[in-house]
Amino acid sequence: VYSPNGDPSAKDALEAGKTAWGGSTALFVLADKVPPVPGARELLNIFEPRYKAMVKAAVEAGGAFVMASPDNEVGAACRVNIRKIQPEDGASVVDFEGIARVRITNRRILPGSFGMIVGEVEVIEDKGLDEILSTEADALALVALGLLRRLLEMKMDAEQVDGVFLRAMRLTPSELSMWLIENLRPDVSQRFAWLGMDSPVDRLRDQTQVLRAALSIATKVSLAEKQAAEAAKTSFGEEEALEELTSFGIKEPSLREGEGVSLDEAFSTLDDLLSQEKESEAPLAEDGDSPLVEDEQLKDLQDIKAPLTPPKEADDDSRGPAKP
Repeated sequence: VYSPNGDPSAKDALEAGKTAWGGSTALFVLADKVPPVPGARELLNIFEPRYKAMVKAAVEAGGAFVMASPDNEVGAACRVNIRKIQPEDGASVVDFEGIARVRITNRRILPGSFGMIVGEVEVIEDKGLDEILSTEADALALVALGLLRRLLEMKMDAEQVDGVFLRAMRLTPSELSMWLIENLRPDVSQRFAWLGMDSPVDRLRDQTQVLRAALSIATKVSLAEKQAAEAAKTSFGEEEALEELTSFGIKEPSLREGEGVSLDEAFSTLDDLLSQEKESEAPLAEDGDSPLVEDEQLKDLQDIKAPLTPPKEADDDSRGPAKP
């Protein structure tokens, strides 16, 4: 479960991690990558001298460091578990676990440390909600789940969709908003903005907007696919129709009933969908034009239940993935 307030021991781990760096926190800086939310994990290859030193110090002190972006003040405090060490050069495959969201200030390079960047960090926690905001958070979570279900139903068969929502209704609105940060794929700046928010209501408001936009575009794309498929099938057999669909610019078309995709693939389509939305000059459909009606959403949610986290592949701090 992704908790917005992270591990209760995160602050102590950050303090322990400062011992090797002059009272400051080591920053593991990665470009174009959003740090993991609390509870999420990342696999990375570590081979640069400064980051090998960082991992060694964190393991020895039982402390934490911060995964950060070069141009954003929001990061993630992480614990480390070494999966594999290569004795010849000290490189390692490392399992990072997000334990808290943090805000970073006063970045600088620590002298005599192979270029290690350090900074001061403050843990970000959600503010408490009064009764009115709690009610709004609950309502937004239901709407977000309804939108998400409709979107996945366009890409996955019924059994796969039910699997994704097996535990969804057990997530609190705050936990759901963290899960959406980890699994939705709008642009990087939007995900950083969500990561830095201290209110689940603010996060869910933005996330339902993104889901509405994605669903609106996906509905148009799906209609275009069906029209193209019907047009192709009137003059060709199925194999010829598949080739014809490709000429319409539709990637990986499928005319075969029951053919599904993985959860990871379904979420990755949001990248393309949101890119299309940004490039289009036409305004998005108003709420009244949406194929979704909130009463219908709430009715459909009665048998819904939670998302399973897609497995993450090993990334690299600056070059290709680790060899098995």
